Amino acid sequence: AHAWIEEVEVASSPLGAIGEIYVDGINTYVQAGRTVIFTPAFGTIDGKTANHKWSLNIVAEWSNADNVYIVKSVSNGVGSDTPAVTLKAGQIMIAAHSWENNATDPVYRSVYNRNQFNGIEIGDKLSVSNIDVAAAKIGAAATVSWTSLSGYKPENNTAIPQNVALNKGYTTSGIHLTNGEATYPDENGKTLTDGRNATADGNYAHIAFVGFHKGSAEYEANGYATITVDLGAKYDLNKFVANFASSKNSGSGVTAPAKVTVYVSDDNSTWTSVGFVSPEDSTAINVVTAVLDLTKSVTGRYVQFRIESNTNWFMISEVEAYGVSATESDEKYLVGDVNDDKIVDSVDYLLVKRACFNTYTLSDAEEARSDVNADKKVDSTDYLLVKRIAFGTYIA
Repeated sequence: AHAWIEEVEVASSPLGAIGEIYVDGINTYVQAGRTVIFTPAFGTIDGKTANHKWSLNIVAEWSNADNVYIVKSVSNGVGSDTPAVTLKAGQIMIAAHSWENNATDPVYRSVYNRNQFNGIEIGDKLSVSNIDVAAAKIGAAATVSWTSLSGYKPENNTAIPQNVALNKGYTTSGIHLTNGEATYPDENGKTLTDGRNATADGNYAHIAFVGFHKGSAEYEANGYATITVDLGAKYDLNKFVANFASSKNSGSGVTAPAKVTVYVSDDNSTWTSVGFVSPEDSTAINVVTAVLDLTKSVTGRYVQFRIESNTNWFMISEVEAYGVSATESDEKYLVGDVNDDKIVDSVDYLLVKRACFNTYTLSDAEEARSDVNADKKVDSTDYLLVKRIAFGTYIA
């Protein structure tokens, strides 16, 4: 017997690539779980011919100077209101399906697609592999990968921040109950971290939403509702996301909340606020997103979202926390640089001195940078060593 082999291929992502998805088709109908590339040869891309109504749609244009595609626009399908697209010469559109509208179970390939391209922005670079755009053909292991030009790209090519809250356990307070039963339930305690958001045209009754109420006993006692996620281990976190039903549902008494404050903790008891954000509400689409981006990461195992409402009802479909493992991070730091400003000076040894006198509490990261002699504690010895480093009489 004989076996004839025409070709073998090995696919790899470009250096520094942040996200990568497999391409299932070119110039064809977008189906659940699929990613399709459209070229100008397709003609007008509309909901009827392309079904890009439920996908993340990225238009990019070829750059001879960079030898890659440059992202020109990023948008999510909003159902029947999704605008048609006509590509120019040299442009492509990647349509990565988000998930099947109102499906009981998430389409996991679609969840993967969305997570891989989460954070993509205008100006980022796209690279295609095993895709012949001119001939409108794709080969085996056809992929699209992207490289960020914004602050999302991690420093020193360290581990890429991922949504570490995905499929993690959590607790809540403030869910609306009727006769002891949730009116809009948190199915199996998984709805808020299952990677599945309500679609942009899905109203407050969409299966992905969990209903919270200002009149609940827990909300009235605290002045806010909470979602507390146990990440299972410590992570260095730099981005937090929460998705809400918008004021397009105000006829049913639902609006986006007034304020979302994020806290982190190592023990689920002592909490540190890392910032807050007020979601930009909308009457045009059903889902709005609150994003808290940090310029400097924070470390914690538990993340708590405290939500303050504008009206009685507010609906949440998903919470996310982005980071890398605190134990596996290969970030380099300057020993003795307590405040991480890239220089060891009087500010650093004064912080250590205050920590020794219990007038300042060091974060985990600050403690690691303060422990000059690596004896797993910060004391007067470290203070003297940091002071000597600052005066140039000691090299760590």
